Amino acid sequence: MAGPYILRKGISSLNDLVDGYSAIMATAHDVYYVEKSHEEASDGNEGKDPNRPMKTIAGGYGRCADGRGDVVFIKGLDRYRENQLSVTKEAISFIGAGWGTEWNRTSSQTGDYVLKVMDADQVNICNMHLSGQDQSEDVIYYGQDASNEGGANHGIIENCLISCSWWTATPTGTKTGLYLARATFMRIRNNFFYACPIGLTIVDGGEGSSHGLTIENNYFCCGSYGIYWSGAYGQTSVIKGNTFWDWTSAVNMTYGVYLNLSTGGTLVADNNFGCAEPVYDAGDLNYWVGNRIRITEAASEDFALSQEAFC
Repeated sequence: MAGPYILRKGISSLNDLVDGYSAIMATAHDVYYVEKSHEEASDGNEGKDPNRPMKTIAGGYGRCADGRGDVVFIKGLDRYRENQLSVTKEAISFIGAGWGTEWNRTSSQTGDYVLKVMDADQVNICNMHLSGQDQSEDVIYYGQDASNEGGANHGIIENCLISCSWWTATPTGTKTGLYLARATFMRIRNNFFYACPIGLTIVDGGEGSSHGLTIENNYFCCGSYGIYWSGAYGQTSVIKGNTFWDWTSAVNMTYGVYLNLSTGGTLVADNNFGCAEPVYDAGDLNYWVGNRIRITEAASEDFALSQEAFC
């Protein structure tokens, strides 16, 4: 007897209907375990045995093969203070054991980012905290390499806490939690962009545009912009179901979503804007549907659905 379900093409049972990082783990070619505080931890280990893990994320990445679908699984309530990791291998996933697992770069480490993905496709980051807190710096880069060629495509960034600054520092300036430079067909979902001057920056690259992005169900608590989109064009992108609000009552975002430099084709739908200042700039030829905007602090505490402002 047929059940009341519609499965995806190629999926034969409900047990197989998984998505996100659970699916990545289930289909990994090899999993390399990293747990810096484990008594057996060493980058000299093979890394496939969780009881003999590697000590650094860089060590785990070094074991991965290009394009094979390997996973670096990062365990423990630890802060991994490492140099910028420059990723050029494709189909690599970095999965943490939760937000208590922090990937961090301090003033004693080299680089401009915690993680820099350059001209590599299907690089995924899931289920951890990434921060530039020791320096209030940029956190993640996806896009073209140093020669301004190529791009980064088809990656997933999911269920991460992404922060630029210390909790008590005012996030001002142009540092960004996630910087995309010709990154296409990526899924950015269920993340918390916190204590960042700019949560997400999107620009074109020397060889083409950033486009085909799905940015959904994220929280942006930032100092200047939630999403700053510059020069995007091409296939439609979607910004859907996100929430934007100010860093504090005294530090207001300039815009929740800024599309003024966009040449169009982006759908902005069903988002919540809790920003005190003007909350968005629509740009040209973009589509704004069913977004909710705070009117005033007093009104927002107890006003009815019929009084909501939509854009």
